[in-house]
Amino acid sequence: IDVHLTMLLKEQEEDALDGAFERGLPIVDGTVVFFFSGDMIASCKKLLMPLIEEYSKKRAKETVNKGTVNKREKQDEGQRPILEEEEDIVPLLDVARSVGEQYPELLDLQQQHEYQHGKNPESNVMWSADGRNDTHNDGPLMEFCRCALYSDEFQHICSRAVKAEISRLNSTRHGVSVSARSEGAAEIQSVGDSFESSFRTLCHLLQTLSKSLDTIGARALQHNEDDAGINLAVMKQELLLGCGSCLARLITEYYLFKSGGEIETAGKGNGLLFESHGENLVTSHFRDINLATLSFPSFALKCGPDKDGNPLSPRKYLQSVFPGSAGSNLAQMWSLCGGDGMGAEGIVDNEAGKNLKLFISHLESVCLTLVGIPFSILDKKTERKNLAARREGILDRLEHSRNEEEVVMCATVLIYHQIKNLPVAGIETINSVLKLFEHDKKIPQRVTEAILSLKRSDVSDSLRLISQVKRYGSAKNGKALAAVVSTE
Repeated sequence: IDVHLTMLLKEQEEDALDGAFERGLPIVDGTVVFFFSGDMIASCKKLLMPLIEEYSKKRAKETVNKGTVNKREKQDEGQRPILEEEEDIVPLLDVARSVGEQYPELLDLQQQHEYQHGKNPESNVMWSADGRNDTHNDGPLMEFCRCALYSDEFQHICSRAVKAEISRLNSTRHGVSVSARSEGAAEIQSVGDSFESSFRTLCHLLQTLSKSLDTIGARALQHNEDDAGINLAVMKQELLLGCGSCLARLITEYYLFKSGGEIETAGKGNGLLFESHGENLVTSHFRDINLATLSFPSFALKCGPDKDGNPLSPRKYLQSVFPGSAGSNLAQMWSLCGGDGMGAEGIVDNEAGKNLKLFISHLESVCLTLVGIPFSILDKKTERKNLAARREGILDRLEHSRNEEEVVMCATVLIYHQIKNLPVAGIETINSVLKLFEHDKKIPQRVTEAILSLKRSDVSDSLRLISQVKRYGSAKNGKALAAVVSTE
């Protein structure tokens, strides 16, 4: 048996070959076995979205112009008939051409197969095996596309893209106000999926951290920990201005995206713009949220001046520009999280706890109307999953960091979660939690002293302390932490 290995597999490091074989795909063509590595399959899957984008526009235009969902363009004589269930799916031949351009050696093997079997390279080939009219397969390239790239998800995305494109074309025909953007419906659908993932994660983080602060406040009251410097209002205000404003920005940006509006990203123009401070967690086009975030950025909604040069109120601007209740709901959302620019900078809002509850309650009632997705209520199973993923992410940050401040923050968050089972985020909140370490008998004094020493900027032996604090932060629980200390 002759065995052909793709170049990607040949280039694998020796210690990575096991994984490449495990994720790979063998395809038998007569007396020849072709093996395709997992990396090649992943690379080819990235080619699909542009093809879906292009085909959905073409298919939707044909459908709208004909006024019905008929077969694709009239088939040439001698070609296989197109199966009805594949009409909205990118043709196999188009996908094969794209893959062949990336892998010329595979294309050569495909052409040899077609020559040996007397096949027309331009004849229609179906995704489904039911579409074949002979007992032979259609060649290594075609079989690779069928086995590696054809899936229920691929069919679903193709079908949704065509329907969305048809809807967009019909809206334009009937005079309905739609976005003037140039993106196709498939890309818009992709942005929507990305938004939904980030939206749900931020909803869950907001609820998890809010519940954690409530518990910290209740315990502080029970054990009279006010002397430790715990200011719950500051911590809740930080959560609102951080995670809350991230969520408000995400919702506002997606609402504008759906309605075709534009938003500034710098202080120019007279539209809406975001001013940000801190880590760049949520960027334009709704990238996935990092669960290992230690400090959320803070966003404020601003407006450029009017035509006379007078400053505009973002709240009034939202209410005037967007119809019905949408503008009022967006304005209320920004007002509750403190990101509407109306509050005094640097002033502690003693109503932050109340506003945090109102903010979550407001989102529960308006998200479905604004973005088409209800506010995602956190359940215990999801919370456990998210907390495990968050811990792993912070552990990874701790392991690779050489920055004193980041190591202190990571270790403090991890140790507090180990001892109290409470996740925290935000610079002020983490500093407040660190103050509680001195009053907690479950946290060895040596641990607290090492973290506080590393926190000071005048430390001369920071490398030794970084290594020491990393060992403390990596302990799985309080018992393991005590064991680490006892062995030093």
